[in-house]
Amino acid sequence: MKVIKYVVLITISLGVFIWFGVKESLQPFQRENINQPIYTIGDINYQKALIRGKNIVKLGPLFFGIYPGGLAFKSKEEARNFVLGNEELLNQFSSGWAIYQLSGDFYKDSVSNNGQRYINKSLSIIKMADLKE
Repeated sequence: MKVIKYVVLITISLGVFIWFGVKESLQPFQRENINQPIYTIGDINYQKALIRGKNIVKLGPLFFGIYPGGLAFKSKEEARNFVLGNEELLNQFSSGWAIYQLSGDFYKDSVSNNGQRYINKSLSIIKMADLKE
């Protein structure tokens, strides 16, 4: 009986720990005045969900910084070059990638970490970027 109590206590503690690690990231931030858009990469299938009116969230930092947040790019071209330069690695995780604009400002809602920029809070995906614009 004592073992069961410890297992339950550990399970509850672990659940609370995980909850505090992700709760801030569950609600996306929507910036009103965007001076410099943020672009990111994501699965090509996000576009289908956007067409259906679904809210797609690109997560910011999770688990006390273990996950740094979604990739952030200053321009569509920078994101495109990243995809082209990392296709072999990226294709291990998805069968197709696209570039999306997020609901934040590049300078206010992203940070640099080891030479790469990441969003510093969860943001909504606004639209798929048109590379012809």
